[in-house]
Amino acid sequence: MRWVNDFSKLQLRNSTVLDRAFRCSADFRSSELGWEEEGGRRSSAMRGLQSVQSFRPGVVGVKAAKKKAAQLVHLQPVSSLSRQNSTVPRDEGGDSGAAEMVTVRFRGNEISVAKGTKLRTALLENGLSPHNGQALLINCRGMGTCGTCAVKIEGKVVPEAWTTRETIRLNFPPHGPPQNANLRLACQVQVEGDLTVTKFNKFWGQGEVPVGPASVTDRVTPLGDLEFILDPRKRV
Repeated sequence: MRWVNDFSKLQLRNSTVLDRAFRCSADFRSSELGWEEEGGRRSSAMRGLQSVQSFRPGVVGVKAAKKKAAQLVHLQPVSSLSRQNSTVPRDEGGDSGAAEMVTVRFRGNEISVAKGTKLRTALLENGLSPHNGQALLINCRGMGTCGTCAVKIEGKVVPEAWTTRETIRLNFPPHGPPQNANLRLACQVQVEGDLTVTKFNKFWGQGEVPVGPASVTDRVTPLGDLEFILDPRKRV
């Protein structure tokens, strides 16, 4: 009789373990439903889970109980619910209109430029260049390290004061005081109003003599779109 009692205890213990495991599984499903189901579906599903929890694995078996749970509870994919409940923001106002245009005067030319455009970009897009001679080919393409796009600017630009890169480069030979006091790097400033821009002679534009009129040409961008690779507004 002893082995019968031991067997009964073992069977009872196994039944208890399975029952706890099943309850954990049911609790987990209940937690999922708390996130995914809504309204009446949630309450209905929860009632289904409660009925599932009333089963005893020792009687119907774990597989049978899980099968019953699947029949009572239908979990809808989260992605599907998300699509049903989400709203896509819409631009009710539509296009706010064309950008505000300002005028830039440079080397005998007047060009219309969208406010907020980098000065270097604006000039190059209109067939003009802030670089002298071979500096058109040999320059940093807007990084602010070569100093060859240095120009004198009369009018409003942003930022109003030198950037960190301008402070470093315009104080590094051949640029330096007092000649550098009126210079800005065209690649570091944005057009914010009508401007008069003057380019001085010599390779880096560090001379004292303003250069003469320039003809508009498509040869100012030898690298094509790569000329604007460092301009955030020109990136695709």
